[in-house]
Amino acid sequence: MLSRLIGTIQTIESQAIELFASPFTFHIHTPQTYTLKVNEQREFYIHLQIKEDGANLFGFLSQADKEIFIQLLKVRSIGPKLAFQIMQTDIKHFIAACQRQDKEVLCSIPGIGAKTAARILAEIDVNSLPIVANQQQHYFQAKKMLLNLGFTESKIDFVLPQCPQDSLDELVKAALKFLGERNAKSSITS
Repeated sequence: MLSRLIGTIQTIESQAIELFASPFTFHIHTPQTYTLKVNEQREFYIHLQIKEDGANLFGFLSQADKEIFIQLLKVRSIGPKLAFQIMQTDIKHFIAACQRQDKEVLCSIPGIGAKTAARILAEIDVNSLPIVANQQQHYFQAKKMLLNLGFTESKIDFVLPQCPQDSLDELVKAALKFLGERNAKSSITS
Protein backbone atom coordinates (compact mmCIF):
# COMPACT_ATOMS: atom_id res chain seq x y z
CA MET A 1 0.00 0.00 0.00
CA LEU A 2 1.21 3.49 -0.83
CA SER A 3 1.26 5.73 2.24
CA ARG A 4 3.93 8.41 1.66
CA LEU A 5 5.88 9.89 -1.23
CA ILE A 6 8.93 12.13 -1.06
CA GLY A 7 9.99 13.89 -4.21
CA THR A 8 10.45 17.10 -6.17
CA ILE A 9 7.43 19.09 -7.30
CA GLN A 10 7.49 19.41 -11.10
CA THR A 11 4.22 21.27 -11.79
CA ILE A 12 1.45 22.84 -9.73
CA GLU A 13 -2.18 22.99 -10.82
CA SER A 14 -5.18 24.40 -8.94
CA GLN A 15 -5.80 21.19 -6.95
CA ALA A 16 -3.00 18.89 -8.04
CA ILE A 17 0.73 18.58 -8.50
CA GLU A 18 3.13 16.38 -10.37
CA LEU A 19 5.74 14.94 -8.03
CA PHE A 20 8.94 13.35 -9.32
CA ALA A 21 9.91 10.54 -6.97
CA SER A 22 12.62 8.74 -8.91
CA PRO A 23 12.05 6.95 -11.25
CA PHE A 24 8.33 7.91 -11.45
CA THR A 25 6.33 11.10 -11.74
CA PHE A 26 3.06 10.96 -9.81
CA HIS A 27 -0.05 13.06 -10.38
CA ILE A 28 -1.29 13.88 -6.87
CA HIS A 29 -4.51 15.69 -6.03
CA THR A 30 -3.95 18.00 -3.08
CA PRO A 31 -6.03 20.82 -1.60
CA GLN A 32 -2.88 22.52 -0.30
CA THR A 33 -1.18 23.80 -3.49
CA TYR A 34 -1.01 27.40 -2.25
CA THR A 35 1.91 26.57 0.08
CA LEU A 36 3.95 24.69 -2.52
CA LYS A 37 6.68 25.74 -4.96
CA VAL A 38 7.98 24.16 -8.16
CA ASN A 39 11.34 22.35 -7.70
CA GLU A 40 10.71 22.09 -3.97
CA GLN A 41 11.28 18.70 -2.35
CA ARG A 42 8.32 17.70 -0.19
CA GLU A 43 6.81 14.74 1.56
CA PHE A 44 3.15 13.89 1.00
CA TYR A 45 0.97 11.56 3.03
CA ILE A 46 -0.93 9.61 0.39
CA HIS A 47 -4.44 8.24 0.23
CA LEU A 48 -4.92 5.90 -2.74
CA GLN A 49 -8.43 5.61 -4.13
CA ILE A 50 -9.12 2.91 -6.72
CA LYS A 51 -12.29 3.18 -8.79
CA GLU A 52 -13.64 1.60 -11.96
CA ASP A 53 -12.23 4.41 -14.10
CA GLY A 54 -8.74 4.35 -12.55
CA ALA A 55 -6.71 5.15 -9.50
CA ASN A 56 -6.31 8.55 -7.85
CA LEU A 57 -3.64 9.70 -5.43
CA PHE A 58 -4.57 12.30 -2.81
CA GLY A 59 -1.66 13.93 -1.01
CA PHE A 60 -1.48 15.89 2.23
CA LEU A 61 1.32 17.70 4.00
CA SER A 62 0.54 16.08 7.36
CA GLN A 63 -0.80 12.78 8.61
CA ALA A 64 -3.50 14.69 10.51
CA ASP A 65 -4.82 16.28 7.29
CA LYS A 66 -4.87 12.87 5.61
CA GLU A 67 -6.87 11.41 8.50
CA ILE A 68 -9.38 14.28 8.38
CA PHE A 69 -9.81 13.72 4.63
CA ILE A 70 -10.41 9.99 5.17
CA GLN A 71 -12.96 10.75 7.90
CA LEU A 72 -14.77 13.10 5.51
CA LEU A 73 -14.87 10.42 2.79
CA LYS A 74 -16.60 8.08 5.24
CA VAL A 75 -19.55 10.47 5.51
CA ARG A 76 -22.36 9.47 3.15
CA SER A 77 -22.66 11.86 0.18
CA ILE A 78 -19.15 13.29 0.58
CA GLY A 79 -16.76 12.42 -2.20
CA PRO A 80 -13.22 13.61 -2.87
CA LYS A 81 -14.36 16.83 -4.56
CA LEU A 82 -16.42 18.00 -1.58
CA ALA A 83 -13.81 16.73 0.89
CA PHE A 84 -11.27 18.89 -0.97
CA GLN A 85 -13.61 21.87 -0.75
CA ILE A 86 -13.76 21.38 3.02
CA MET A 87 -9.99 20.84 3.32
CA GLN A 88 -9.37 24.16 1.51
CA THR A 89 -11.25 26.06 4.20
CA ASP A 90 -9.67 26.82 7.56
CA ILE A 91 -9.71 23.24 8.85
CA LYS A 92 -9.41 24.33 12.49
CA HIS A 93 -12.49 26.52 12.03
CA PHE A 94 -14.31 23.56 10.45
CA ILE A 95 -13.39 21.25 13.35
CA ALA A 96 -14.39 23.87 15.92
CA ALA A 97 -17.78 24.17 14.18
CA CYS A 98 -18.16 20.38 14.35
CA GLN A 99 -17.30 20.42 18.07
CA ARG A 100 -19.94 23.09 18.69
CA GLN A 101 -22.44 21.22 16.45
CA ASP A 102 -22.76 24.46 14.42
CA LYS A 103 -24.69 23.55 11.24
CA GLU A 104 -24.77 27.16 10.10
CA VAL A 105 -20.98 27.39 9.77
CA LEU A 106 -20.85 24.06 7.92
CA CYS A 107 -23.57 25.20 5.51
CA SER A 108 -21.49 28.28 4.66
CA ILE A 109 -18.95 25.99 2.95
CA PRO A 110 -19.80 25.72 -0.78
CA GLY A 111 -21.35 22.33 -1.55
CA ILE A 112 -22.62 21.65 1.96
CA GLY A 113 -26.35 21.89 2.52
CA ALA A 114 -28.39 21.24 5.64
CA LYS A 115 -28.60 17.46 5.06
CA THR A 116 -24.86 17.07 4.44
CA ALA A 117 -24.06 19.26 7.46
CA ALA A 118 -26.30 17.06 9.62
CA ARG A 119 -24.55 13.94 8.30
CA ILE A 120 -21.13 15.42 9.03
CA LEU A 121 -22.13 16.24 12.59
CA ALA A 122 -23.63 12.79 13.10
CA GLU A 123 -20.98 10.67 11.40
CA ILE A 124 -17.62 12.29 12.19
CA ASP A 125 -16.12 11.57 15.58
CA VAL A 126 -14.38 14.93 15.94
CA ASN A 127 -12.65 14.02 19.19
CA SER A 128 -10.82 11.15 17.48
CA LEU A 129 -9.16 13.48 14.97
CA PRO A 130 -5.44 14.06 15.64
CA ILE A 131 -5.73 17.84 15.60
CA VAL A 132 -8.36 17.73 18.37
CA ALA A 133 -6.33 15.24 20.41
CA ASN A 134 -3.29 17.57 20.18
CA GLN A 135 -5.39 20.57 21.23
CA GLN A 136 -6.77 18.67 24.21
CA GLN A 137 -3.28 17.56 25.22
CA HIS A 138 -1.99 21.16 24.93
CA TYR A 139 -4.96 22.39 26.96
CA PHE A 140 -4.31 19.99 29.85
CA GLN A 141 -0.54 20.60 29.84
CA ALA A 142 -1.06 24.37 29.82
CA LYS A 143 -3.61 24.12 32.62
CA LYS A 144 -1.18 22.11 34.75
CA MET A 145 1.60 24.64 34.12
CA LEU A 146 -0.63 27.60 35.00
CA LEU A 147 -1.87 25.87 38.16
CA ASN A 148 1.79 25.35 39.16
CA LEU A 149 2.36 29.08 38.66
CA GLY A 150 -0.38 29.81 41.21
CA PHE A 151 -3.33 30.81 39.03
CA THR A 152 -6.75 29.60 40.13
CA GLU A 153 -8.54 26.89 38.20
CA SER A 154 -11.58 29.09 37.55
CA LYS A 155 -9.43 31.83 35.96
CA ILE A 156 -7.53 29.27 33.89
CA ASP A 157 -10.72 27.61 32.67
CA PHE A 158 -12.06 31.02 31.66
CA VAL A 159 -8.90 32.07 29.79
CA LEU A 160 -7.62 28.94 28.00
CA PRO A 161 -10.55 28.44 25.60
CA GLN A 162 -10.00 31.99 24.32
CA CYS A 163 -6.33 31.41 23.46
CA PRO A 164 -4.86 30.03 20.20
CA GLN A 165 -4.08 26.34 20.55
CA ASP A 166 -1.69 25.80 17.63
CA SER A 167 1.12 24.82 19.98
CA LEU A 168 1.66 24.48 23.71
CA ASP A 169 4.07 27.46 23.73
CA GLU A 170 1.56 29.77 22.00
CA LEU A 171 -1.22 28.62 24.29
CA VAL A 172 0.76 29.25 27.49
CA LYS A 173 2.12 32.63 26.29
CA ALA A 174 -1.34 33.85 25.31
CA ALA A 175 -2.85 32.61 28.57
CA LEU A 176 -0.12 34.29 30.66
CA LYS A 177 -0.61 37.55 28.78
CA PHE A 178 -4.39 37.40 29.22
CA LEU A 179 -4.13 36.40 32.89
CA GLY A 180 -1.60 39.19 33.49
CA GLU A 181 -3.95 41.75 31.92
CA ARG A 182 -6.87 40.46 34.01
CA ASN A 183 -4.79 40.68 37.20
CA ALA A 184 -3.72 44.21 36.33
CA LYS A 185 -7.33 45.28 35.69
CA SER A 186 -8.60 43.67 38.92
CA SER A 187 -5.87 45.36 40.99
CA ILE A 188 -6.74 48.76 39.48
CA THR A 189 -10.43 48.39 40.30
CA SER A 190 -9.71 47.16 43.84
